[in-house]
Amino acid sequence: MQVTRDTVVHMASEVFASPLRILFIAQCFPPQVLHGAERQAATLAQALANLGVEVRVRTTRSARDQPRRDRVLGIDVTRMRTLPPPLLKPSQAAGGVLACIANRSVDLVHAHALSSTTLGAIVGASVAGIPILVKQSLGGSFGDAAVLAASPAAPLARPIVRCAGAYAVLDDSIADDLARMGVARSRMHTVDNGVDVVLHRPADDAERAALRRASALPMGPLAVFVGQLEKRKGVPELLDAFERLRAMRSDAHLAIVGSGSLTPDVVHAAARVPGLIALGPRSDVADLLRAADVFVLPSRFEGFSNAVLEAMACGLPVVVTRAVVPARVGLDEAVGAVVEPTPTAIAAGIHALFASKDARRACGKRARTLALRFRIERVAQDHVDLYRRLIAAHAADAGGARPRAPPHGGGERRGGSEVAV
Repeated sequence: MQVTRDTVVHMASEVFASPLRILFIAQCFPPQVLHGAERQAATLAQALANLGVEVRVRTTRSARDQPRRDRVLGIDVTRMRTLPPPLLKPSQAAGGVLACIANRSVDLVHAHALSSTTLGAIVGASVAGIPILVKQSLGGSFGDAAVLAASPAAPLARPIVRCAGAYAVLDDSIADDLARMGVARSRMHTVDNGVDVVLHRPADDAERAALRRASALPMGPLAVFVGQLEKRKGVPELLDAFERLRAMRSDAHLAIVGSGSLTPDVVHAAARVPGLIALGPRSDVADLLRAADVFVLPSRFEGFSNAVLEAMACGLPVVVTRAVVPARVGLDEAVGAVVEPTPTAIAAGIHALFASKDARRACGKRARTLALRFRIERVAQDHVDLYRRLIAAHAADAGGARPRAPPHGGGERRGGSEVAV
């Protein structure tokens, strides 16, 4: 078929006039306790639904008692079966393939993290003729691409990665990783993470005190860390920094929220160091942030930290390294302290903010203003615009618009019968 200007105009008008149907592929989804990338996917899914987008989520089943099909946060969720190791990753990949084929009526697949399920989804989207957008969650030596490149599956995975039509890129390290895997930079699209600025909002003194009582947190100066308990998050340096901070202020407290390979180290330190509180993974992160005085995240590697955005939206001054968000965010000393990832620098940054309530308030107010630039409603609309451009481009490349199947209330159909993948 010859694609004329009139054909392109018709395809574009059809794409931009029709409600979108988007399939999310995610390794985890609520009610599981989530890390930042998965929390971001859930927040984005809700915001897209509020814009009138039909979002379907296909995720893995983490427990036998979880229903195969569910409605979570107003979103249709189907949990895919997986097999135990050594067949876990192959079964995840197979689930990604089948999810796209079974949902071939959607307009676009948005896969979150460069996982086994996403690799399967890239293949499945190609088979089904659906455009796909892949979002790698982290770059650098700890990132998705680096882990994939070091795995035994790398020779098979690399050509699959190059087949995806488009990538959502948070920062330059992710773009560089993808380029090294052979992905053309013309297929990379810069996106932002977003934050729910209603859920994450500042608390006044009375509300902060009530939140602390509800969570059994102390009333003295309180810093909070939220993240995976891993070396790349600066957890060893933070534990050392807090001991130094306690030598300067005996009333200082630090609450650590999260789980990971360093959980035993954090629990042991909390039993030994006064004022250190190991809270483990929590679902009430927003309340814990709103209860605190200062947020700290001394990461060595990040993509676009959701926890930092959430803390700033709560009006907290932050003690962070330059690695936590892309340079375009414009995070600087005006919102707290930007420090080197060393115990001495981390302790000094927290101590300076604990010393002045006026400084905390001023930095927290500027932090809130900065976070408002990344409110989830704006980020969701940016994604809708990107989806529509990718759908139109895919249709043009295919020589014509892909026929849209009629809506069918969220069930998956193949050959006229519903299937659960």
